[in-house]
Amino acid sequence: MIDPVLWGVEVEYELWDVATARARQDELWAIYETVCAQHEDQMVWHESMLGKHMRRARFRLAAAVGPDGTVAGFGWGYTGHEGQWWSDRVAEVLAPCLAARWVGGHFEVVELAVPDQPERSAILVHLHDRLLTGMPEQRALVSVDDQDREIRDVLVGRGWHPLGKLTRGWTIYGAHAEHLVPGALF
Repeated sequence: MIDPVLWGVEVEYELWDVATARARQDELWAIYETVCAQHEDQMVWHESMLGKHMRRARFRLAAAVGPDGTVAGFGWGYTGHEGQWWSDRVAEVLAPCLAARWVGGHFEVVELAVPDQPERSAILVHLHDRLLTGMPEQRALVSVDDQDREIRDVLVGRGWHPLGKLTRGWTIYGAHAEHLVPGALF
């Protein structure tokens, strides 16, 4: 998928396999560190997050790549199941009827990471669409920092809705595959 509008040049939205993500993890780390700043060390991040997630079922990573190969943002996810840390946290905080309907066999969006820049919303939209288009799962879940209005707006504009609070300041959003709206304007 190519969007010729951003930066006045073509930006390609690529799906990377595990080998490509592993080979380019330094670039992913640089963006993650800027956007999320949740891990102090790249090796810890790789071992406890990215590397662990790469081994999960149906791991997918979408990257926004400029013509010079520079990564402008990324998103990743995989099929989530009961017994995984995040899925279990979600099941604990949602009403039992919601947890039974949503948790397990869902596509778990782990990250949508794009640094602050004028094109951030547009990059988020395209990464979202690239990551989720063609997913075999019927449901998708993500947790979002309540202060990140751009990501919330992208999700709501693409058919997601809030299901409940994960923790103070973080909301769980869910979407059914048939209600996701790739390519729609919001």
